[in-house]
Amino acid sequence: MIDLSLLQNLFGDEELVHKFLYNFNNEAPRQLEKLISHIQNEEFKKASIEAHSLKTQLAYLQDVDAVNMAYTLEKQTDSNHFDAHGQILELSFQLKEKINSITELIKNDYHICPK
Repeated sequence: MIDLSLLQNLFGDEELVHKFLYNFNNEAPRQLEKLISHIQNEEFKKASIEAHSLKTQLAYLQDVDAVNMAYTLEKQTDSNHFDAHGQILELSFQLKEKINSITELIKNDYHICPK
């Protein structure tokens, strides 16, 4: 689950919190598809950059499980441990499920839909 208290404290403005959520709902699924594509194409440095970006956004939403997944993906793809390709890909699919549930929660609970 997400916790908006960090965003509310940082921004101090509900409109900016909603803008962050709107941007997350638009960008996170696209970034995740890029991440998966980079992993499938063994472009691990690019995958690490996408995972880092997602990790940061998820940290603002305070979803610890999703942050940990993104962190693990970032570190594994950055470390050039290509022997774990299947595990990395599986973890990226798990993160996709997690992000899909977060975007659905944002749509349903905060009435913020992507473009």
